[in-house]
Amino acid sequence: MNQLHYLAIEDNRGIRELLLDAPTYSIGRSAKRDIRLFSMFVSPHHATLVQQSREDGSSCYRIIDGNLEGKPSITGISIEGHKLEAHNLENGDVVVLGPQVYLFYLTKEKGDESIGKCDFLFQCSKKWDGLRETSDSNIRYCSECQQEVYRIKSSDLKNRPATYKCFAVDFWWGSDVGTLIDPNAVAVDCEE
Repeated sequence: MNQLHYLAIEDNRGIRELLLDAPTYSIGRSAKRDIRLFSMFVSPHHATLVQQSREDGSSCYRIIDGNLEGKPSITGISIEGHKLEAHNLENGDVVVLGPQVYLFYLTKEKGDESIGKCDFLFQCSKKWDGLRETSDSNIRYCSECQQEVYRIKSSDLKNRPATYKCFAVDFWWGSDVGTLIDPNAVAVDCEE
């Protein structure tokens, strides 16, 4: 399996995306960190990402609270409400580092440019305003997907309503890593 690994970061500066390709990343408030976070609730060196190989030859990233010398952050890291010292990240994991500071871990197969069904990182050309309105202000209709699209906050990505196959997120990233194109644009996620 040949995968691309992404980290979407939400903090006081907004939302940005980073393509992960280095073996390690230091994360924190300090300007010395590989991934700098903007929040007073984040430690100067809050967490570390370490790339690991799996038995099947694929790779994943492990997030560790604090630095590699064993010094933890002040507030810790949590995933799905559980405070953890370390965790092997899986596609869709949301890591909470503090109030309104989130890391979203996403993977995508290299070369997967299919547009029949879109995944979270599919660059849908549709914007929320370009979707057909319905009687519910939080639901619109996408003519490309031929599905209802539910508007959702980025912090609710893992808990989207089961009744909707597609959802729109209030942010979107460009093909240039770390470039926010339009905060009013939407991503459409369609499950089969």
